[in-house]
Amino acid sequence: MCIMFVYRNPDAGPSEYKLILIANRDEFYTRPADPAHYWPDYPGCLGGTDMEPGRENGTWLAVNHANARIGVILNLHGNLKSTNTKGRGFLVRDYLTDPDSTIEHANKLHKTNQETHCYSPYNFVMVDMNEENYPGPKKIDKSILGCGNSGLETPYQKVLFGEKQFKNIVKDAKTSDQQRLMEDLIELLKSTKRHLPDKELEKRAPKEQNELSSIFVHHEKAKYGTRTHTIILVDNADKLTFIEETMMTDGTWKRQIFNNLIE
Repeated sequence: MCIMFVYRNPDAGPSEYKLILIANRDEFYTRPADPAHYWPDYPGCLGGTDMEPGRENGTWLAVNHANARIGVILNLHGNLKSTNTKGRGFLVRDYLTDPDSTIEHANKLHKTNQETHCYSPYNFVMVDMNEENYPGPKKIDKSILGCGNSGLETPYQKVLFGEKQFKNIVKDAKTSDQQRLMEDLIELLKSTKRHLPDKELEKRAPKEQNELSSIFVHHEKAKYGTRTHTIILVDNADKLTFIEETMMTDGTWKRQIFNNLIE
């Protein structure tokens, strides 16, 4: 996963959205993965899954409509990797299925990271639509948040640009015009405009800064780029709409739409 934007409005009125989340997954084109589907072993969970040997059924983004949780994992560029690394894709699954509260889960995970260093560096965004007003590690109170492959305090230029565009798209979004909202969000996720210079990106990925400086990534030489667009919409009546566009092995794009109620 390479970039994500989220809008939250817990006081959404009729015809408004309480949550809008969009994300791109960037990965090597040859890494096997399954498009979004309901997970048979985890009722309520929906998302694409990694099928890389040894990482099977991990994920980069998923939702559990049964407990109103969303998890998104974003790897950090340019940080030293753990020598005893575990698959970060299972962090999302573990969060979505943990009966403990979000803050309890976050504290347990932080303790594990501090004591074992078993995961390579990452940003992990946990969205819980059932919990409010609790203290916690990096609790985000902003209505708009952008996140990429650098720290929250040092965002890439493409994240700053995307935040502004995302804000303009969602500020007056109405459920009655959902199709146009979807298409505007997809257009943002497909933006190939490069945002340079970028000192943080240059520091973290000096040899690939040109190819990684756009929201939609295409690195022909490395056979790497954006492979999945995801949009999650939750309206004031807790109706969940999950849209995914995935690049298939033949280079075509497949769109799927799933609907559920948040419980």
